[in-house]
Amino acid sequence: MTSRLKPLTPAIAIALATANTLAHADDVTDMRAHCASINLEDRIYYPPRALQRGQTGRVELDCAVDADGYFNTCVIWSEEPTGWDFGRHAIDIACSIYRDPNAPPPTLTEPTATTRLYRGPSGEERMRVPLPFRLRDR
Repeated sequence: MTSRLKPLTPAIAIALATANTLAHADDVTDMRAHCASINLEDRIYYPPRALQRGQTGRVELDCAVDADGYFNTCVIWSEEPTGWDFGRHAIDIACSIYRDPNAPPPTLTEPTATTRLYRGPSGEERMRVPLPFRLRDR
């Protein structure tokens, strides 16, 4: 049996890559606007349904860092498991995270297991932020 699928032409491949990039662009959170819109003191940082059911999770954010050490934008890089709102709550937690602006600038172009600060493709300072969601033994 032969496949009816035709190979991708360069134009189709570029269109698919552009559509994929644009879809992810909607997932970027403007942290200044987001953090100004929530009351951090009243915020519940663990998804209520996950808390009720004893579900743990892990989120990794990828954030652009401004000159003062605060996050300009963040993207949910990974979320396990999905469907429990861990990503949304991780974005809220990121409102209270910043890096010391007096720390040396990053020299790496990719994050590693031990160094989470790196330079993005256009030279911007970025930070990969792992956030585990765990419950204490009751």
